[in-house]
Amino acid sequence: MQESETGTRQGPSQYLKMESSGKKYVRHGDLVLQGLTKKFGSFNAVDSINLTVRNGEFLTLLGPSGSGKTTLLMMIAGFVDPTAGQIILDGSDISNLPPEKRNFGIVFQGYALFPHMTVEENIAYPLEVRHQSRSMISERVKEMLDLVQLHGLGSRYPRQLSGGQQQRVALARSLAFGPRILLLDEPLGALDRKLRVEVQNELKDLHSRTGTTFIYVTHDQDEALSMSDRIAIMDRGQIVQLDGPTALYENPVSVFAANFLGKSNFVRTTIMDIDKTGMQFRTGDFLIRQKIRQSGLAIGNKATLAIRPEKIRILDPSKSEKFNNSTNAVIRRISYFGNVLEIELVAPSIGEITASVPAWQFQGSHSPGQSVTLCWDEDAAVIVRDDDAVGET
Repeated sequence: MQESETGTRQGPSQYLKMESSGKKYVRHGDLVLQGLTKKFGSFNAVDSINLTVRNGEFLTLLGPSGSGKTTLLMMIAGFVDPTAGQIILDGSDISNLPPEKRNFGIVFQGYALFPHMTVEENIAYPLEVRHQSRSMISERVKEMLDLVQLHGLGSRYPRQLSGGQQQRVALARSLAFGPRILLLDEPLGALDRKLRVEVQNELKDLHSRTGTTFIYVTHDQDEALSMSDRIAIMDRGQIVQLDGPTALYENPVSVFAANFLGKSNFVRTTIMDIDKTGMQFRTGDFLIRQKIRQSGLAIGNKATLAIRPEKIRILDPSKSEKFNNSTNAVIRRISYFGNVLEIELVAPSIGEITASVPAWQFQGSHSPGQSVTLCWDEDAAVIVRDDDAVGET
């Protein structure tokens, strides 16, 4: 799989000199994983990962429990030894380097603050163990308190802080010594939803201001979409797709990727026609026209189309206007989520399908059992692998 530039912010790394590493070009500060593998007995927790983390980017490892994302992060940190493969930074293999020699910061979900130390003492700790001068430590602690907006709270103890404030202290401590890379293992998991959104925004600001490479682990798709330059979707120890948030959401390559990053409807079809403008598909007696151009497919091939719920339109069947890709359906259930309604429908030619529509526009105008027309535009669907087999990176 080719790594796309989509969604990557250009920070300080764009000015760094390029150097050759085999057939690929990497920049100074890039972290390169080559064939990185971790086995626990016969179980492959991480299975031959090849990945370049660009200097200064915000990369998120996204996947369900057991997908290997945390194990991969712990190998990068040095807390878990690889079974095979290499971790390369600036052209040097650091696979066997102990964690304290890698100069990486790490933030855990549980904050891991010292309860007997004040906020200032917690932030100062990594500088003290590096034998920095008292004046340098004092100045750096003040800088970090300002950076995470905790000025005036330095004399408090962790127990006197809110969850969001404790997370900021953990971030400040991890950034205080100027780490090459900051590793974050589900750091917002203990926060409530509203606070989690606030800290997400603060993390993005921190990343922008510091220019530090962030490698972030989460199973929360909203976190991944809102913060990342690129997202690596993981399943069964492998990266199934790697790209910027927009490219991943709009062009998933598999049923797994489409389902894990957002919701999708899947329509199993047969390709009926291919021309220079797109393809025609059939499911039952329903013909679907989409502006899809994809190599390796032929008339008669089976194809699975993925369509995001927000791209499904619901129309009054009495309207005389006709649309392409339209069919009759019956509303089965309506769920209210404040800003949107999630409407589950059954269409004789397709089966079950879900639409997501603005609540302000549709609330009260539809009800279960009602007959409607559903349709979607010719650029709404993408072809995905029908199986959820993992791919290459």
